[in-house]
Amino acid sequence: MIGQKDSNFWAVFLSSAIKLELLRLFRTNPKLTSSIGEIAKQVGRPINEIQPELNDLFAIGVIKKIDNLSFCLDEDKDREIQAQISRYLLKGTNWTIRNCCETLC
Repeated sequence: MIGQKDSNFWAVFLSSAIKLELLRLFRTNPKLTSSIGEIAKQVGRPINEIQPELNDLFAIGVIKKIDNLSFCLDEDKDREIQAQISRYLLKGTNWTIRNCCETLC
């Protein structure tokens, strides 16, 4: 069973396709440090669509702000989250993205 703290994490982490696009951008370019405008261009979305998603990723710690103008991947937190996902998936539960999203979103 997912605990309340885990539930909040998964709800934020899996709540939108834009978040997944942003994570893919930063994970495929782990040394990328870009302004919100540059990030918006790279994912092909308007700034007003990605701003709340970046804020959520910042809140869970996977994205860092550099001098309040640029964002980059927090590689340590990213590794920690990857380990958390692996532990969750290996618990032997009947987990699927669909039932996780139905439960948490």
